[in-house]
Amino acid sequence: MSEVKVLLTSGCSFTETEEGHTRCWPLPLSEILQIPLVNYGKSSVGNQYIARTIILGVEKLLQEYTAKDILVGVMWSGTDRHEVYQNEWKIMNAHWTDKLSTAYYTHLHNLTNSALMSTYWQFLIEQYLQNKGIKYFMTRMASQCSELILEESDNEEYKLLQASRKNWLPVEGEFDWCKNNCDLPFSKYENEIVNTEDQNWLCHPDDAQHKEFTKQVILPWLKETYKI
Repeated sequence: MSEVKVLLTSGCSFTETEEGHTRCWPLPLSEILQIPLVNYGKSSVGNQYIARTIILGVEKLLQEYTAKDILVGVMWSGTDRHEVYQNEWKIMNAHWTDKLSTAYYTHLHNLTNSALMSTYWQFLIEQYLQNKGIKYFMTRMASQCSELILEESDNEEYKLLQASRKNWLPVEGEFDWCKNNCDLPFSKYENEIVNTEDQNWLCHPDDAQHKEFTKQVILPWLKETYKI
């Protein structure tokens, strides 16, 4: 049996574990594995933030643990979310109306560029984790607003990077799996229950859905791949 001693995760609101937030998948996973959790999941963040915090998180953990002790879980966010450094890191979203977001999405944003850059972040983080010898798995929050918009394109860079993927869970995204496999209600924002007939990608899995996703998707994959 492969043993790990700490779980490192990052993602958007589908991964956040702040007190009062939905009990997202990192919490039941760490509890079942009985190992401490270091989570950088944060609502509304994009894939650059996720990639950056995985690297920072790993480098900090390696001061205390060895590579074989660490398990990393990544749930990628929407491609239309970005960040920029202006004395501090500031996040931007396509539907926000603040000056920074308005300027970026009016003059610089491009769906193909955003999807391709997300694919590069995914590729680079996989290469980083593999080079470090760290166990990891990846998935998306949802298939919509993801790099999958390039799936039917002729973009050679995307095809090359996508072909190198390893250690992705066998689902398109947590939202997609929950919608198709859980007869449970979604929540939206602060645990407002959403009509199950109106489930779109803005809906968030609730506590029970996150736990089922962990038990039925993540844990079987870990057992098969790493004997965890």
